[in-house]
Amino acid sequence: NTGSGTGGGRGGASNLGASTGSSGGSSKSGGKGGKTSIKSLLKSSKRKKKEEKQQAPSSPFPGINHHSTAQKDMKVLKEKEREQKQQEKERKQEERERERLRKKNLSLMSQGLFKAPISATVAIEDHATNVPFLVRTCIRHLLQCNRLQHEGLFRISAIKTHLDQLKSLFEEGNEAACEAAVASAETDAVAGILKQYLRDLPEPLFTYKAYEGFVRAGVQKDMIAIRALMEGMPTGHRETLLLMLGFLYRVAEHQEKNKMTEANLGIVFAPTLMRAPSDDESVDDPESLGKAFLFLVQKANFLIRDDHLLVEILKSGDAPGAAASAPAPAPAPAAPSGFHNIPTSSPPAPASSAPASLPPPISSASLPPPINSASLP
Repeated sequence: NTGSGTGGGRGGASNLGASTGSSGGSSKSGGKGGKTSIKSLLKSSKRKKKEEKQQAPSSPFPGINHHSTAQKDMKVLKEKEREQKQQEKERKQEERERERLRKKNLSLMSQGLFKAPISATVAIEDHATNVPFLVRTCIRHLLQCNRLQHEGLFRISAIKTHLDQLKSLFEEGNEAACEAAVASAETDAVAGILKQYLRDLPEPLFTYKAYEGFVRAGVQKDMIAIRALMEGMPTGHRETLLLMLGFLYRVAEHQEKNKMTEANLGIVFAPTLMRAPSDDESVDDPESLGKAFLFLVQKANFLIRDDHLLVEILKSGDAPGAAASAPAPAPAPAAPSGFHNIPTSSPPAPASSAPASLPPPISSASLPPPINSASLP
């Protein structure tokens, strides 16, 4: 019995230990599962809050509710302020540059119109085109009233006093007085002052930098290279050059009257408009210069066609190709029938608005004396 009791006690103890172990194991497994579920719940709640925050509309108080949105807005605002400051800085730099150029141009113009570069002249004059006022005024005048037919145009020298008067007026800068003086001046004087202005420029219309390129492209008749060189020139030089080429083309159209053929134009204007940058004979080639200049004059209409302001200046005279002659007089009215016995051998009377003069009355003194009857047989 004792042994069995002892054995039973042991068995009971073992049963109790087994039950205790099983209950302990179940409680441990239950604790682990509870921790996992809490973590998953926390993660899901954080995820939901994050999604709600992203989907929520912007608050009128970003500094309180949406700090990240406020930071973005502040960043955009600072970027705009930075751009405005940069624009203001650039504007002030441009104003300072314009003022510097204005003072520089005034300094250059103080030496006189005929010694100032074209860029300074057109900047001070401030017109719609970049062509100096003197060039535009002289060209408009010469295009009108059949002045292109003037024989010896640009070859006959004008009276020096007339040239000096025009030069002093243009130097003063009173445009109205200049236009009035040009309108009343002789054709040779206007042509002479235009030629003198172009000759006295510190740098010719064909700039020194582009001289060799223009001569080479003109001899080779390379229009692509010529257009590229034109685009690379300063604006004042390019527009003035195009206007002069178009004008010289118009002059050559009247060569039968003015005797200014394209070859003569090259002799007169090529050394003026296309001066070599140095006295080096290898650079200054008169034959190539003449060929290049002749080709540019022939292609003037093609080069100038895209500049409407310059085309309008050239249209201020007669239409291209039109006969620049005075209109034919109206036919004289038919003579009355009582005058049909006028001898046809006498020259016809010129048409005039004044009435034809009648013959003087016959004087009695011019009649022969009366015949005396005593003297008859």
